[in-house]
Amino acid sequence: MECTKDTLQKYLNEDNKDEAVLCALELLETNKISVISLFEDVLVPGLNNFACSISKQECMWKLKVRKLISKTIISASYIHVIKQKKKSNNIKTIVCCPRDEASEINSDIVNDYLLLAGYDSVNLGASSDYDEIVNALTTVDCKLLVLSVTNPLYVIRARKLIDQLEKELKNVEIAIVGPGFACDKNRAQLSYDYYITDYKSVLDIDMEDSK
Repeated sequence: MECTKDTLQKYLNEDNKDEAVLCALELLETNKISVISLFEDVLVPGLNNFACSISKQECMWKLKVRKLISKTIISASYIHVIKQKKKSNNIKTIVCCPRDEASEINSDIVNDYLLLAGYDSVNLGASSDYDEIVNALTTVDCKLLVLSVTNPLYVIRARKLIDQLEKELKNVEIAIVGPGFACDKNRAQLSYDYYITDYKSVLDIDMEDSK
């Protein structure tokens, strides 16, 4: 079967991990799709709009399978991130999830977006403790911290983390990303500089004065 975006979506809907990964890589290797298009046209909508007509219990594990397949595709796509990324702008960034936030797909995606845009980005992944984050920020002389939250329950963790950081590291700007911040009232609780929703919003970040 010819590999297209629709074919890839079919494999994802069928929980066919092997064929989904192979198809995604074929699309990238033949330049039929970019990393950004793979993420924004296929993987992210497939997760955000995931729906099924079966029992709630079965939906929960099927969503978990979809996340795991998507994460595998994201990891396998990294070589194409390297090939497609812009020249370095010499701005260092840290991407992480607050403590107990276990879902790291959004942090993986936004870290790749930052790399593609030319940032020197490091992804700490899921459930990062405050001391770990501060140590990373100071060690690499980071100018931008990106906090990823999927579960809205952890927005309060993000708020407390930001409040602490603003007292200790005043020269670090804050960006937020993830479904946990999709609601206006959740973002209203926080003090932040940038709200990342897609690759374009990464390109819109203006940190020229921070170099």
